[in-house]
Amino acid sequence: MKVPVQWLKEYVSGLPSAERLAEILTLRGLEVEDVTDGLTGKVIELELTPNRGDCASIVGVARETAAALGKKIKNDIPFKTDKSDGEKPKISIKNQDPVKCPLYFLKLITDLKTAPSPKWLEERLKDCGIRPQNSIVDITNYVLMETGQPLHAFDADKIEGTEIIIREAEKGEKITTLDGIERKLHGGEIVIADRCGPIALAGVMGGEHTAVSPSTGTVLLESACFLPACISRTESIHGIVTESSYRFSRGTDPGGVKMSLLRAAGLMAEVCCGNISALALEDVRKPFTRPVIELKPYNISSVLGCAIPEKDIKKSLEELGFGVNAKGRLLHVEVPSYRSDVSREIDIIEEIARCFGYDRIQETMPGVSAETDLVPPEDILERAGEILRGIGFYQVLTPTLCDGSLMTKIYSGKKIKPVELANPLTGNFDILRLDLLSGLLKVALYNINRNNYQVKLYERGSVFKKGSKGTVENEQLAFVEKNGDFFAVKAAVLGVLEEMKQDYSLAYGIDSIWFEKEKSAAVFIKGKEAGTFGVFKGEILEKLDIDDEGFSGCYLIPELFDRSAIEGIKFRSWSEFPSVYRDISVVADVKLTHSEIYDNISSGGGEILRDIRLFDVYTGKGIEKGLKSMTYRLEFNSPEGTLSSAQVSKKMDLIVKKLKKDLSVELR
Repeated sequence: MKVPVQWLKEYVSGLPSAERLAEILTLRGLEVEDVTDGLTGKVIELELTPNRGDCASIVGVARETAAALGKKIKNDIPFKTDKSDGEKPKISIKNQDPVKCPLYFLKLITDLKTAPSPKWLEERLKDCGIRPQNSIVDITNYVLMETGQPLHAFDADKIEGTEIIIREAEKGEKITTLDGIERKLHGGEIVIADRCGPIALAGVMGGEHTAVSPSTGTVLLESACFLPACISRTESIHGIVTESSYRFSRGTDPGGVKMSLLRAAGLMAEVCCGNISALALEDVRKPFTRPVIELKPYNISSVLGCAIPEKDIKKSLEELGFGVNAKGRLLHVEVPSYRSDVSREIDIIEEIARCFGYDRIQETMPGVSAETDLVPPEDILERAGEILRGIGFYQVLTPTLCDGSLMTKIYSGKKIKPVELANPLTGNFDILRLDLLSGLLKVALYNINRNNYQVKLYERGSVFKKGSKGTVENEQLAFVEKNGDFFAVKAAVLGVLEEMKQDYSLAYGIDSIWFEKEKSAAVFIKGKEAGTFGVFKGEILEKLDIDDEGFSGCYLIPELFDRSAIEGIKFRSWSEFPSVYRDISVVADVKLTHSEIYDNISSGGGEILRDIRLFDVYTGKGIEKGLKSMTYRLEFNSPEGTLSSAQVSKKMDLIVKKLKKDLSVELR
């Protein structure tokens, strides 16, 4: 959204410099991308979030600016009143879908003289990034930028029949839009039609057949309110986004639909010497009523962490157009028609925070107890993520949609059926992802191309495929590293498994789509394959346009993990006293698992045994066949004081006796 400062001054007087104004708007939560020079002066370019459709206009930005500066906005947008001598429309409105189109207005303007627009109008449009065409079209675009309400002008002489019909498109219908493209309609899109068929994709783009031309003398001017989800669907199906659909899909102001129509009609009478009809055709199925939200002032301090005086709350909201009425200890807040994004108490609190100033809200520490559950059973993925972050991995989020042609290359010859989208936005996003690894590798390549070679990335998310009974969705945990070292990725995998106390086994040299056979392994938990890891094949990296072959990675299936192994883990305060470390080497049967020895040592060590780490496994010379040597480092610590050598030795004796008795394990 480009905002010419000179135009903004018509609604707010005494503006600071454009650079200072950009700072003020940024602090109000409106992201300023750039400040540039335009034909009329400085131009501020805003990047609006989807919920702030109210600021997709000069008036909307002026409203925010005035509130930020403590000024009044000039609400006297000029428009011509209806002329009694204008020709009455000989046409009617037939609204077959009032849910998707609750408001629809038409105005007839005759005796128009179509010509290039005045210089002032063309310059303002150019500063807003819009190419001038002719005076009629330029006026509709001018009012669009000014008020945020999209308008469309039909050449009235080209409309067939005596009805303008608002309806859903029928499957297979065709319309040639203003960009000259013939579009086949899927069915369900909302269209504006005459007797012969669609003449506009409602809220998105008009039809070529009824377009305004230099010879146009009579215009039927449209102003409407459409359901945002309906316009978003049409955008998605046909892959087009226009200035109109950008605003309709975010929600326009139902209270400004008719006012914008009159504003445009007045400009056409002034610039194009037209005569405005005495009657505006209306179809109002759902008049707008201001919703009222109950606001509890004590919830504001609870959410923001600071108290804001009630008079400041009322002042801030009223400056933005909200109505505020005190009802005992509560405030009843009336939401203006242009703020469709505000529907809950928390939305009101966000508005108060913006007006008060995020920079004025002091940081506060949350009041939580250290004695809390660490990992609920359902959050096993978050626990695994904590472990990976602890060893230097960064979490990323990649798109759920991906390129089907790329997946076909990767999974060539495999009996895996992807879930295809019925209406993909582009060919690059036409199926649901089959894996996380390909997305992670693309992010890794993006970083490397920007000279960031220390790449360690992980992601948790869903993958999809077609099954016999429909779509199958599974969660995975995957990570990649710019490192072709098999043992490095193995260390990361085992770190996750051991921290989560999983009883696992490994099978080396597996057949995998992703990894080299001689540098790969599979993880088994309770006899089921719960993931694989290794060094990526060169051919896989080549398919992803990655030249460097030094990548390793892994994917795990957490739903196959033993969740009971991590239940009951608690946070506890860190001891201020030093730890005592002891190493212990044992000789055990090769069939005995690390998990069994770990649990036995843990139960023998009691509460003062804080950590157990396996750091060496040896078989070979000096160790009998069928046996293995395992060396552990044990950490002892007490929150009550420094442990004595005698206390630690007593525990070590108990651990050795228990290992021998329970597992027939001998000291080496």
